[in-house]
Amino acid sequence: MKTHPWFEQWRVGPEWASHDEAIWNTGRVTLSRGEYWFFLFNSLQDQHKKVHVLINKLGKRHWHNKQLIRYERVSDTEWRNNSTVWYYLGGEVRELFTGMAHSRLVPPNRIETEHPSGFRVAAWGSFPDYSLTIHRGDEEIGRFECHGTAPTEFVQAPNLQMRSLEGRSADRTVFAKLDRVSQPPYCATNCCDFFVPYKGRFMGEAFEGQVWVERARSFGLPPNWILLWLAFDDRSRLWMRKFTGKINHYDPLSFYFDDERARRRYAFDRIEFRYLTGYNVGPHASIRDDSEYVSMSGKGPDGEMRVLCELKGQYLHRYTSYKYESRYYQTVLDPVEFELRGADGRVADLNNWRRAVGYGEETYKKKWRETIMADLDDRPG
Repeated sequence: MKTHPWFEQWRVGPEWASHDEAIWNTGRVTLSRGEYWFFLFNSLQDQHKKVHVLINKLGKRHWHNKQLIRYERVSDTEWRNNSTVWYYLGGEVRELFTGMAHSRLVPPNRIETEHPSGFRVAAWGSFPDYSLTIHRGDEEIGRFECHGTAPTEFVQAPNLQMRSLEGRSADRTVFAKLDRVSQPPYCATNCCDFFVPYKGRFMGEAFEGQVWVERARSFGLPPNWILLWLAFDDRSRLWMRKFTGKINHYDPLSFYFDDERARRRYAFDRIEFRYLTGYNVGPHASIRDDSEYVSMSGKGPDGEMRVLCELKGQYLHRYTSYKYESRYYQTVLDPVEFELRGADGRVADLNNWRRAVGYGEETYKKKWRETIMADLDDRPG
């Protein structure tokens, strides 16, 4: 395992020792450094529902979905930059708000962001118990309460070469990890993730399930990636993240299924991943507007699995800066087929096993523009 302490300290600061330290601190950002807070609430009730919150602190001036975003520092703990909330209700992905917002960290453990349209988001608490509210003026339109038991021990993830400490609580309510990776002089990252049960309401709808919380601080240009996460109703999870950049120090593939009922992990080191324009018809390599399904299979020493998810909707972050464009798709997925065949002979499938909902991500490769003036195509209005 390669480590570069001096480079990482210089670029992204000290290694985070806890999730509270990761979430409730911030620093200065520059053209080459940025950070964000990410919350994804997945409902595992009768109707598939999601709410996603993203609070950015990016030093680079850019266009985001045809809105000019320029980092404006008020203090080390207060800034103006992009914030976004989208949701999935009634079978459709809708945007609540996006664009320049005023954000602040309020000691000791609270973050707030306010959009000019009157929407406000606030999150507070101590790992792993957090609350998050969404207001429109004086009206509370969303409230989510997360509760779980904190893990008491973190160990190196056995199937990864990068530094990735992970832990589970004794009652299996919480799975959490802390990652720190780098490749001088290209990139460095501090990242924390955790998954915890929650209950809440949004726009009059009851929500209950698993929330994924992520906090990251990074330097440089991160590699492109594809990601798929399935959240099961017994807290089992399928997690796949593949970095597709050629110059990076990240593991090329993080792919496993944690069976919380059997309390064991199935790790896979080979993958086949593709989008389909119809059920088992018309495969293509990258997401497109006509994509209808995501097909994925994996093999490894622990067995093999396959999953087919219907693509129910997507939210596109289109970033344009100087001569290049980057597209970051966040997708809503419904698993329609899932089968696991363990090396021990165990077979499990979605039909007689348990309920699950899915989420995916893909970032496009950078598309270089012919002239700087090409960015004017993204100007609002």
